[in-house]
Amino acid sequence: AQGGGMLLNALAVPILSLATLIALYVMDRRLDWLWRLRPLVGIPLMLVIAAPWLLVRAHFDGGIPFSGLTWGEFIRALGGAQDMKWKAAPLTFTLAFLLGFLPGAVLLWPALQNLWRERGDALQRFLFAWIVGYWLYLELIASKPALYTVQAMFPAAAAAVALVLDRD
Repeated sequence: AQGGGMLLNALAVPILSLATLIALYVMDRRLDWLWRLRPLVGIPLMLVIAAPWLLVRAHFDGGIPFSGLTWGEFIRALGGAQDMKWKAAPLTFTLAFLLGFLPGAVLLWPALQNLWRERGDALQRFLFAWIVGYWLYLELIASKPALYTVQAMFPAAAAAVALVLDRD
């Protein structure tokens, strides 16, 4: 999935995954469960699947992907594959997420509260890390237009709202 995601939209899927992993680590202070995903097989497989994108990136960067970029340019490149020529204002991503997730956004606050209360359960902890981790990435680092990126939180938000609606 990571390799296919890289072919479709450069680093968007790996960034979403990394933001979720960081948020999970902050909450749990452990990542030993990550070995069950078999990273020694998965990471090389991801690189093989994403090889066409990596080769194109290497071609334009003089042989090694991202080698010609300064640290600031590299951080800006993490926002996606296209340079949209503008920076998002603070909370632009939050507003776009709330507007784009209507009518579900009406139940988003209770859903997030429920995820936090039930964070002892793996599913709730994962959904909370997905939403909050990626939201923090968008607000703190990303420079892409909000509607270009916020959709990655919709599946987790929809599942969180469904958990609130399904409570007995």
